[in-house]
Amino acid sequence: MHGHSSLWFSLFAENVTTLEASESSAKIAKENFKRAGANNIEIIQGDAKETLKKLNKKFDIILIDAKKSEY
Repeated sequence: MHGHSSLWFSLFAENVTTLEASESSAKIAKENFKRAGANNIEIIQGDAKETLKKLNKKFDIILIDAKKSEY
């Protein structure tokens, strides 16, 4: 399921930011969040390795839940 980990985090965190690599994944995740009633998740579409470099935010935790071969 797209956005599964983000949904779990959203139950306990004030705000959750999720990075989705593809536009189609972001769209599916957005629908899943809407269906679950999760209003505290921000979706940013793009490759995480590049997108994280551009974000001017601090995070308490970062979960990498994809491309395990690149860890």
